[in-house]
Order: sequence, then structure tokens, then C-alpha cells
Amino acid sequence: MRVTRLGAFGLALAVLAAGCTGDPEPRREGEVDECRFLPTADRMGDVPAGVDGVAADDVWVVGARYRGGASEPFASRWNGETWNDTKVAPLEAEIGGFHDVAAASRDEAWAVGSMRTSEPIAFAWDGSRWSSETVPPLDGVEEAELYGVTTSERSVWAVGRSRTGRRWSPLALERHGGVWRRAAAPAPGGVDATLRSVDAAAPDDVWAVGWTAGPGGRLETLAMHHDGATWHRVPTPGTGGRYDVLAAVDAVTAEEAWAVGWAIDADGVDRPLILRWDGTRWSTVPAPEVEGRTQLIAVSAPSAGDVWIAGRAMDETQTFRALVFRRFGDSWATVATPDEGEEDDTLAGIEVVDGFPWAVGSALGADQRYRSLLLSGC
Repeated sequence: MRVTRLGAFGLALAVLAAGCTGDPEPRREGEVDECRFLPTADRMGDVPAGVDGVAADDVWVVGARYRGGASEPFASRWNGETWNDTKVAPLEAEIGGFHDVAAASRDEAWAVGSMRTSEPIAFAWDGSRWSSETVPPLDGVEEAELYGVTTSERSVWAVGRSRTGRRWSPLALERHGGVWRRAAAPAPGGVDATLRSVDAAAPDDVWAVGWTAGPGGRLETLAMHHDGATWHRVPTPGTGGRYDVLAAVDAVTAEEAWAVGWAIDADGVDRPLILRWDGTRWSTVPAPEVEGRTQLIAVSAPSAGDVWIAGRAMDETQTFRALVFRRFGDSWATVATPDEGEEDDTLAGIEVVDGFPWAVGSALGADQRYRSLLLSGC
């Protein structure tokens, strides 16, 4: 249930496959000696943004489907054998799409995104269809987007950003008792702020991460925590460089959460950034050595000490290739991924569902058209 576009970066996080049949059965962890991801189906023009599920035969992917300059949100569901499109009511605008999905049960899922990159949208799955939800009025707001969504025992949380005048502020919405309401999220003074991802370990333990943009374009990591009553900002370490951003978060327990992103060093090179919450503070975790520019875009931690991270890294031909790390215990391993596109490959989402790891992303062809990727392992 993580991450398409990373706001001002303009990063095209195209990812995933939809509406396809005949896909091979994904393999469970441990069924092969060496873990690797293999491609299943793809679809030209689909730009998936999020993946989540509740069982090996119940996985969702959502995103935007581009046709002739217009786009519409799509949601596709894996039933254990094939991917099947589910109908999503058309938007009023010609441009729109989903950014994230959170599955609570077979009969409950949530998807959020935006229309025209300026109006937030939220949809609910009730076991048979997707229905548009009424987003609360945002008084005084000129633009708003929702990027991340998660569920807890009694609430649904969605996060993003909103603009009033020239200032972008963090946006947090809570659905409780069947109604969406805006929650007060502290706005860092004198800077723009974006929340890009949200996850809940418990109703009183919800994390959201993103970045702030200050004078001169300096970007710094941002983390906020909801304790069941209020949101408050929690300090996060940075690298001291000009650009430090967090793109995704996964909350495991009160004593363990993971956030990932990247930092741009003094030479202008993107370096992986991994943070861990230990119940008291966020600290930087050394990332595996990777040659070339590296951006970490999604994270999934199915249990304590088991962490999966997806993104992309640039090779010697100056082309981005899909990247997956796995941490089990105290050591990291790089998981093999296929080389699919003539140009850049990107993984924008990863989720381990009932023991099956799924990674979603996009491949850019020589014709500069994206096609979706859906990778299964291990």
C-alpha cells in the first residue's frame, strides 16, 4: 500500500499489470534456494501506484490508465490465478488516478488519489464494487492530493498535501464512523511539506512520512506520528546534504517501523536512505552498497526483522534498473529482478501478502511509452 508520482520530483512511478489472464502462480518464500522476482503480465499504458492484499488469492493493485492523453483510475484484483479489472466509476475530469490502496478484508479495501493533480479522491470496495467517497470540504485550500492510505482497527487514514496561497501543508484525513474528517497535522513553519506514505501498527500507532521543502529548494525528511488522539512531528536524521526525502513507511510494532527514500550528496548523486524506529527514536541504517544513482521508493515489513525495499538503481549505461533489497535479521541481500525495458525500469511498490512478495513497477520502452510490470517472487 505504498506509493506513483513523487510530487515535485516528477518521478514517473509507473508499475504493475492489470486485466490479464494466464499468469503463473507466484512462489512462496523459501521454495527456491535463491530468491528472485519474475515478471508475469504487463499492459501498455497502465501506470500502477500501489499494491496490497489480504491473502495469496486476494491482492489489489491500483493506479492510472492512460489512453490518448487522458487518464482514469483503475483497480485490478488477483484471484490466485489471474488479474481481473474491477469497475471504477468514471471521474468528472479527464485526468485522474489512484496513488495507493489498502486492503482490510476480502470485502473492504480503500483507494486514494487525485483528479487533475489538484482534487483529492477516495474510493471504497465493499466486496462487489468500488464507490466514490465524499471527501470533507477543505476550507481555504486551492489544491490538494492524497498519496497514501492505510487501515487500523477502527479507522482509515489518508495522507497527502494541500496548498493555500503559495504554501503546501501536510494533509491528513481520517474515516471514522462512516465519515471522513480532516485531522490537524502540524505544518512545519516557513517551509512546504508533503506526506507521501502512511501505515498503522495499531489504532494509537500510526506513522506518516514525506519531506519538507525550504528556502533555496532544500529538502529534508519528515515524519509524523498519531498516538490515537493527535498528530505530532517526530525528529528524523538527515544526511546533511541538499536533498533528503522519505517516500514510504511501514509500521510493524510500537518498537519497530521502517522508512525509506534517498538523499542527494554533494556530487549530485542519489544515495539510498533507510531509517528505523526503535520505539524511542529514528536512526539511519546503513544501506547495501549499490553502484550509481539509487532511489528507494517502497517498503514492506511483514514481521519484525524481515524488511523488503523496492526502488531503482542506475547501471553503467546510465539506465535505471529495478532494485529490491531484503533484510532478514541483521543482514541485507539484493534480490534478483528482471531487466524488462529498453529504457528505465522502476519499482514503485512492494508488499508481502500471506508469504508472497509482490513488486510492482514500470518499464519504459524505446518509444517512450510505459508498460506496467507485475513481479512475483521468491
